[in-house]
Amino acid sequence: MAKTAYLDEEDRKLPSETKKKLEEATKLMSELMETFEVLGDADMMKAIKQGKADVRAGELRNCWCF
Repeated sequence: MAKTAYLDEEDRKLPSETKKKLEEATKLMSELMETFEVLGDADMMKAIKQGKADVRAGELRNCWCF
């Protein structure tokens, strides 16, 4: 004998809200992994530090400032 389940409005929202939260978590994880990649790349970190030093020293040429 089959049973019938009745879903209220709250129950029907749960799957779409869960999907949205999983998508947000996936995006955050991707961004976190990218950050780890940058931090683990010695050449990139050196370039970032040099860029910051150049900005502080006013040594910028042909720079787009936003």
